Amino acid sequence: MIRVLLEGQLGNNLFQIATALALAETHCTRIIIDVSRLPHMHTEFDARRVAALRFSFPRRVASVTLDKINLRLRGRHSHDLSRHVRHRETSPEFDPAVLTLGRDVILGGFFQDARYFASIAPKITSWFDLSPWLALADPLLRKLVASTNTIGIHVRRGDYLDPDKACFNVCGIAYYERAILRLRETTPDARLIIFSDDLDWCRTHFAKHAPLIADHRHEPYGMLVDLALLSSCQHQIIANSSFSWWAAWLNPNPARRVLMPDRWVIDETVPISTKSMRGCETVPVHD
Repeated sequence: MIRVLLEGQLGNNLFQIATALALAETHCTRIIIDVSRLPHMHTEFDARRVAALRFSFPRRVASVTLDKINLRLRGRHSHDLSRHVRHRETSPEFDPAVLTLGRDVILGGFFQDARYFASIAPKITSWFDLSPWLALADPLLRKLVASTNTIGIHVRRGDYLDPDKACFNVCGIAYYERAILRLRETTPDARLIIFSDDLDWCRTHFAKHAPLIADHRHEPYGMLVDLALLSSCQHQIIANSSFSWWAAWLNPNPARRVLMPDRWVIDETVPISTKSMRGCETVPVHD
């Protein structure tokens, strides 16, 4: 059995779960999604939110552990873990050794590379079914993405402005203007829909484009609703964010165009190739 320790936010969690699922498929076993490291896991609401990460996994494939005794890997279930090997990711670089791990593993890390789950990519797109969350989106926006050519734009600011996260680029308006201009060459009439953790900034800086704003912050499953709606847009302009990466990767449009920043982090030695996907193009973050 593969136990995966969730860390970070929704986009991080999807990489972690997808990697665990790929390893489980190799060994014909199942995964346990362990949420003990997620913050604020002490309310009933938080438990329901994390349980939603099961998406449409068959029961034989995955379960979410919510019991605090289970989460801390102790108590009456501790004997189940005695034979498990703990594997902790030590680098953001792709590590092919992960794909050779055995069937009894506790996975820790972020695993942000689609090569970890390339072998089961069609199953991942099926299991990460966003349709239940799309049904909860703003009706006008939902109708628009179903009937009109749309470009979903994700702007990540919020915690990236924190000095403790200074390793990440913050994509400024110049990056988004370049990306919009490029997509306008082939989709001049597409409507823009903005998704962001800083909507006031977006309203100011994108005003000339008269975009629509997706705001599901106060919905119980707001991030999942935003993910579903962003993924349903015909094309995406994404931030250096695992959240919008997944929205683009799960976009089923065979003619999709995905514009992403040419640098994910400030460190120029970290290759952007690890974020590659079908239909992607890079756009300079800086002049």
